[in-house]
Parts: sequence; structure tokens; C-alpha cells
Amino acid sequence: MILRIQLTLGVIGLSLLLLVLELIRRGKLREQYSLLWLFTALVMLVFTFWPGLVGFIAKITGLYYLTALLVVSFLFLVMILLQFSTIISCLADRNKELAQHLAILKWRIQNLEAKEK
Repeated sequence: MILRIQLTLGVIGLSLLLLVLELIRRGKLREQYSLLWLFTALVMLVFTFWPGLVGFIAKITGLYYLTALLVVSFLFLVMILLQFSTIISCLADRNKELAQHLAILKWRIQNLEAKEK
């Protein structure tokens, strides 16, 4: 791997790792959502310290060196997007359920107030 790319990847990987750990420490990011980010940062660091791995992946897949790196990066981004999509779907379902419960509670309160009058 070209030294410049290797250093850039190392700086980005280390920065991402430190950023995710800091967000966890401050309570801005939950541990369950941070696992994929931590894994991504660690893979970036592995590619930095073991540059032959990208060449090995390129050789196995038949892709060029930089293309293999881009494909691996794209796959990690797709995994992160898939994780966030599932989380958003669960939150949307929960939000709908809570809105329905709130509407039922408001209706009950209105009925109780109407009976008191």
C-alpha cells in the first residue's frame, strides 16, 4: 500500500476509534449502536498495520488493489446503513404504539371528566 494512503487510513481509523469511544463515554452513543463503528475503525487500523491484507483480498476477488479497498469500505457502509435502517424501523413502530396509547389515555381522561360533570 502506498505510504500516504496507509498513513491516511491509519489516522482516519484511529480518529474514528477515539471519536466513537468518546461518544460512548459522554453517553451520546449507545454501546449497542457503536459496535459496528468500532469494528469499522478496527478494520481500518488492521489495513493500516497489515497492508498486505488488501492485496490478498484483491487477489482473491480478482479486483484491483484500490478497487478492493473501495469494495470493502462500501460493504462496511452498507452494513452500517442496514443497522440504522433496522433501528429506525423499530423506533417508528414504537413511536406509533406510544401515540396509540397516548390517544387511548386522553380518550379515557375525557370520558372520566365528562362523567364527573
